[in-house]
Amino acid sequence: MKMGRVKNYYSLQNFDLIKHSLKGKRLMVYNQIKAFNRPVRMEEVAASMNADLNCISGRFTELDKLGLIKRTGQTKNSKGNPCSLYSIVNIELNLFNSELINELEETL
Repeated sequence: MKMGRVKNYYSLQNFDLIKHSLKGKRLMVYNQIKAFNRPVRMEEVAASMNADLNCISGRFTELDKLGLIKRTGQTKNSKGNPCSLYSIVNIELNLFNSELINELEETL
């Protein structure tokens, strides 16, 4: 099977597979993004967690690779520089590849 996201719908029952791969800061960042309930900038999440941006940026990359968040637009950060907006992907409609999740988990 080719690595990458498989275009099959995952049921909520299989969300447990993904949920177990979310631990520590990754889970905290995911929950914080979800709590905003709108597209957010990384710096907003960092500020809400009282964390430096460089402490959470890697978690955004990991969550994006897992298919749990996605870039949904662009805006400007507090300094006026371009930055991405991120949103939670709807789990019921999300497309996952369990092999990709397992491989990523092993490399982190």
